[in-house]
Amino acid sequence: MLLVEDDPDDVALLSEAVAAGRGLVSLKVVGDGRAALEYLRGEGRYADAARPALVRLDWRLPALSGAEVLREIRRSPELALLPVLVLTTSASEQDVAEAYRLGANCFLTKPTGLREIAALARAFEDFWLAHAVLPGKIPSRERRKDLTSRVGDSPTPPAV
Repeated sequence: MLLVEDDPDDVALLSEAVAAGRGLVSLKVVGDGRAALEYLRGEGRYADAARPALVRLDWRLPALSGAEVLREIRRSPELALLPVLVLTTSASEQDVAEAYRLGANCFLTKPTGLREIAALARAFEDFWLAHAVLPGKIPSRERRKDLTSRVGDSPTPPAV
């Protein structure tokens, strides 16, 4: 997973939450929108970087905004199917609408406490990495069984 985040405190909290998770996430971090696109395109210092299975994108970034990064991801035939989850401090209805209009797969407002961040990270890991089938990442039957067994201790969600 590529984390696009410019706040070092948020990077530290999210990294800690991921480290405490079930081990399904390999986290790479870049600090601005321009670096995110370079990473995803395999340009410059990221020429040897593996393309992530998904992106967690802050909305308010230096160099290029989250909206600009998302727009470029969706314009690129090589990146267009990449799941992008917006994780930001913004709760603006305008930002939410714009993110979905540009093709975000999810819009989440950042929790403030470590406990809440850890809970969000666990829910994220359970859904996006253990249950959702991502483009180009269809697991074998054996891998699906292994992933499902890793999240087997998760509480059963309420019926919707």
